[in-house]
Amino acid sequence: VPGNAKWPVRIEKLPARRIAVLLVREAHIGDNLRRSFDALENWLDARLQRKAERLLMGLCYDSNYETAPENYRYELACEVDDQVAAEGDIVIRTLPATRAAVLTCRGGPETFVPAWDYLSRVFLPAGSWIPGSGPTVERYYNDPREHQMAYWDMDCIQPVQGNN
Repeated sequence: VPGNAKWPVRIEKLPARRIAVLLVREAHIGDNLRRSFDALENWLDARLQRKAERLLMGLCYDSNYETAPENYRYELACEVDDQVAAEGDIVIRTLPATRAAVLTCRGGPETFVPAWDYLSRVFLPAGSWIPGSGPTVERYYNDPREHQMAYWDMDCIQPVQGNN
C-alpha cells in the first residue's frame, strides 16, 4: 500500500548511524523538550559535531496510545563521528540499519499525531507490514523552538518487516 494523497508513505533502506543520545525526561511537561534540544545542541557544538547534513532526531520506544506519559521513553539524538565519546547525560550508540516506512509531515500536534496514527494503524496493516525492531524515529528538518514548539517539519519513520 503506497499511502494515500494526504499521507504518502515510502519504504526506505536506512543505513546504520552512530548517534549521541539524550534521554528526555517527562517530555510532555513544560519546557523539558525545549531544554533537551538546547542541551544536546550545546553538547554537539562543544565537540564540533553539529553539521548541516546531520539532522536532530527523536527516538521513541513506546506507544503514545498505551503508555502513560510519565513512563513514555523519548530521546533526542544526532549522528556523530567515530572519535566522539559519551559524556555526562549523553550516551553513544548505533542506530541499526533498517527498512522503514517513512511519512513526511509538517505542522503541529494536530498534524503529526494523525500522521503517526495513519502510519501505524492504517498503512502498516493494509500493506501486511509489521513494526520492525528498534525505535520509531522523528527526523527533524526544522528547529521547532523557532515556532514555540508548535510547528514541526519532520519525517515519521517506522522500522518495518514484512513480505512486501
